[in-house]
Amino acid sequence: MVQQLTSVQSLLSLPSNDHPQWYSTGPSTCSVILRNQVADNQHIPSNSIGNRGRKLSLTSNLSRKGKISKWNPNSRSLELDRLHRDQIKKRLSRFIPDDIELEFDSDDSDSDAVSIDIDQPSSSSIIPQPQKLLDAVQSNHIKDSISCPKLSKFESSAANVVENEKEVTKSINRALSNLYDSPNSSTRINNLFISDTGVDLPTNNDNHIQDIHLSVDQQKLQTQRHIESLHDALSDSREYIERMNELRSIISETNRIKKSVWNGLRESVYLSLGGDLPP
Repeated sequence: MVQQLTSVQSLLSLPSNDHPQWYSTGPSTCSVILRNQVADNQHIPSNSIGNRGRKLSLTSNLSRKGKISKWNPNSRSLELDRLHRDQIKKRLSRFIPDDIELEFDSDDSDSDAVSIDIDQPSSSSIIPQPQKLLDAVQSNHIKDSISCPKLSKFESSAANVVENEKEVTKSINRALSNLYDSPNSSTRINNLFISDTGVDLPTNNDNHIQDIHLSVDQQKLQTQRHIESLHDALSDSREYIERMNELRSIISETNRIKKSVWNGLRESVYLSLGGDLPP
């Protein structure tokens, strides 16, 4: 019992316990903050610009001059213009070598022109040196990337696949029309696929296993399932043609963009050499 009391007293004497002797007898933190607020409010003039001394007061108005941009009706258009320029820069960066740097004038929202920075200092009266532009236009890597014969072959192959798939669609349409275009389609289907005496299907197994016999109702059920599979095949074929046509349009748009980029580079070289584009 004496040992237990000793251990308890030793624990109570540790600094981690909340004893008054471990704390200073000075003023509390809250009183210091309130006193600083009163002193700061008395010394800060009414026409001050900064926020020093105001952050601890709940009723003070913080100065936001120059920290938050003012919104105007052109803000959205300027943001869209910046995003559009970034997309153009990403597209052009794949076809222009790394030593040519592209600069976009984001301040002028009406101008969509792309300026190419040359090592030589350029101004309105000095034509930039065209060596790097010529290297960009004459580069075999850029020519192969823009022309891309494999992409053209893929577009041609997609067109052939679409034409072949159209023949499959026509065949399924003819088969379904022969079944349903008659005045009494159910009678025609029964005459083509249903046997009144039933159908025996051989199992191709041992002799002791009997053949499968399909009754009239079972034949009608199987016939209906196969006709439904023809409808599914027709819808799948039409969807396949639609997807392939979408792919062809994407490839065509990609080739158009590449050609426009190539023409833009050639026109830049022509203008840098002092030529004039036709109106």
